[in-house]
Amino acid sequence: MDKALFQPLTDMDSWRKKRNEIRKRFLSVTQIASSVNWNVHYAFFKPIAPTEEEIKRFQQKVLAIKEELLFLKKNFKPKNPQMVQALENKLNHIIEEYKRYPFSNREEFFKIRLNFLRNSIKKCFVG
Repeated sequence: MDKALFQPLTDMDSWRKKRNEIRKRFLSVTQIASSVNWNVHYAFFKPIAPTEEEIKRFQQKVLAIKEELLFLKKNFKPKNPQMVQALENKLNHIIEEYKRYPFSNREEFFKIRLNFLRNSIKKCFVG
């Protein structure tokens, strides 16, 4: 075997030169971390509670999906009943999750989740 095949890809001389600079950066990071007050609950953000109007709009969207589910249950036999039951349970708990979600992108995040639930429900019945 030729030794040239097993040469490391990094230039070790330049790495040794940068070693002290990297160590200084790590020391400054550990100093910052040691100065943080860990008793503060919300160090970087305070959770934003949804307004009543947002909650009502979200409940209407969830109710529309529940009505679709009831319609499909009445008119069609599900391919996977356990999956339908799991999705129904998820729909029942999603409003509480919406209220507890702490970040400001709540609308987009739950819009994606509701679309996923709606499509999953349709796939359980239609295939």
